[in-house]
Amino acid sequence: MNKYQRDRFVKNMIKTMYNTVSGKTIAFLGWAFKKDTNDTRESAAIYVADMLIEEQAHNQGL
Repeated sequence: MNKYQRDRFVKNMIKTMYNTVSGKTIAFLGWAFKKDTNDTRESAAIYVADMLIEEQAHNQGL
């Protein structure tokens, strides 16, 4: 997933949630690993989560 796809994915999520994620809690049910590794660095999920937090989504911090 490249930067454009990540940005588009987040914009679609926000649009689907009535154009705001402010104060909403969003659960991630999985965290992507890089292919053939046990490494999550640079995972698209990290960037998506960061973008949602920047949009004021609630950070549960579990």
